[in-house]
Formats: sequence, C-alpha cells, structure tokens
Amino acid sequence: MVPAMKRATAGRLLLCRLLCIPLATMGVAGCRADAQRFQAASRSAEARSYLNALYMAQTFYRREMGRYSEDFKEIGLEPERGNHYAYFAAEKGAVQLRRAAVLPKMTSFSIVAADEHAHPKRAAPLSLKAAGCPLTLGEDGTARGLGVTGEGADQQFIGYAIGNVDDDPDFDCWSIATFARKTKSGETIPAGQVLHEKSDFER
Repeated sequence: MVPAMKRATAGRLLLCRLLCIPLATMGVAGCRADAQRFQAASRSAEARSYLNALYMAQTFYRREMGRYSEDFKEIGLEPERGNHYAYFAAEKGAVQLRRAAVLPKMTSFSIVAADEHAHPKRAAPLSLKAAGCPLTLGEDGTARGLGVTGEGADQQFIGYAIGNVDDDPDFDCWSIATFARKTKSGETIPAGQVLHEKSDFER
C-alpha cells in the first residue's frame, strides 16, 4: 500500500474512533463493531489491489511469453512487506514465508504468505481448504483449479488472496480470473474483476 493510502486510511479510522467515543458513552450499541468493520474494509483494499496487480502482471506476461505463469518471480510481482493476506498464483508450490525481518532468498515461489513478522496474530492458511474458502466456477459451469489450467489458447489463470482481517478464526477470501465466472446466485463476474468469495464478517 502506498504511503498516501496508508495516511488516508489511518485518518479515516481515527475519525471513526473519535465519533465512536461520544456514541459509546451514550449507550449506542454496535459502534465498536462498526469500527472493526471499517478497519477490515480498509485492510481488504490490500487484497483487491494486489489481485488486480497479479491479473495485470499475468496479462502482460502472456502477451510477451505466450503463456501464464505460477511463479511470482517470473512475472515480476512481489507484494510489499506488512501484507495482511496470503497470495496464491498456484494451489501449491514454493512458499515465501514472512516470519522474519529479512526475507529468505528464493529464485521462485508460487505463494506469498501473510506477513507474520508484522502481524504475528493474523497468520493466514496456505490453502483454500484449510481456510474454508470457495472457488467460483467458470461461466459455463466448468471447474478450473487455482493457478494455471489448460494449454495454448485455452490456458486460463485464477489468482487468490486469503487473510484474517479481524480477531476471529474466520478468513476473508478473494479471487480474480482471466475468464468470466458465475456465482451461485447467478451473477456473472467478468474476466479481470475481483470477486469477494467469502467475507470474514459472514455469520
């Protein structure tokens, strides 16, 4: 997240907290929950931003190389430190762990873990199954796996982000794909549009 975005987010959160103080003293319920939701929404902007960047990186890489890649290094994308979400260019593969101040030297990796050094209490699982995250099917009902699937002109890509944006055990799940998809409710999600697969605030 760029410094200006961080300052703007911090300013909005401070305003929300200041507004909550008098409301809470007057016995207005839900102010704390609203503040937590606002904070979570601010953090989820990170997932949307990096998934859009992942989609663009894959688009440019395929235009140049004729294929998609499941390697973050290969497509030239690496999230900045302090990330709340884990990012997936494949269902499994080499993982860049972020548990120390200095990142391990790696020539390739398909998964970027959430930054546990910056956020030790908010580690994210390194698989969709472990996080309870769904994966939306193609528009025609065809199931495509996470990462790169297909060959040649039929090759497609799905990227994913998983994070814990509050203090409960649930996880926030987002995805982006190079092809159109359809949700269970019948909504069509165009190629290149970020999809909120599962909210951390669902109850």
